Amino acid sequence: ISGEMLKTAWRGNFRRLLALNRDIMLRSLLLQLCFGAITVLGARLGSDIIAVNAVLMTLLTFTAYALDGFAYAVEAHSGQAYGARDGSQLLDVWRAACRQSGIVALLFSVVYLLAGEHIIALLTSLTQIQQLADRYLIWQVILPLVGVWCYLLDGMFIGATRAAEMRNSMAVAAAGFALTLLTLPWLGNHGLWLALTVFLALRGLSLAAIWRRHWRNGTWFAAT
Repeated sequence: ISGEMLKTAWRGNFRRLLALNRDIMLRSLLLQLCFGAITVLGARLGSDIIAVNAVLMTLLTFTAYALDGFAYAVEAHSGQAYGARDGSQLLDVWRAACRQSGIVALLFSVVYLLAGEHIIALLTSLTQIQQLADRYLIWQVILPLVGVWCYLLDGMFIGATRAAEMRNSMAVAAAGFALTLLTLPWLGNHGLWLALTVFLALRGLSLAAIWRRHWRNGTWFAAT
């Protein structure tokens, strides 16, 4: 392997790969910082709140994993459409994913609305924690309908290897999350769940705005 070959590789795919990994790492770091903040700040609200949030996070994680299945499908099919520069295929994938994941998100919300108390009772036998968790159950009804769109758009952007824009979107969402945490002295634990809702909403809205701008300008398939 000659020095010239290494130099060419660095300027081309290798450098791009490192940039891609850097942006994904920064995005993931911001994501973990926000979720870590929920644990840290929840601890300051008392041991019962820690226990309640752990139970509710179990529901959120289960929902996110289920909806991420659609995001993984979008990654694969939108990546194929991106590589082929096929706009019609990309739109078909997006519309199908929106329909199906939207229905599943709605089903999760309905299940949590109607049977959330029973599900919580299966996750903890402590009456005090059950009663306290029921006060915050409404957020589990809201979050699937808010979060599904950022999961899908993550898949769309990953398929197109647009990690820098995902990083920027996450930074906007993290800033909104931090600002919403200022409501904690008044809202308590509801403020934490409101901050998480704002976080997911801003991820979806910012990615949607970026995608729409590219689509209108015909630059979605441009080299990244």
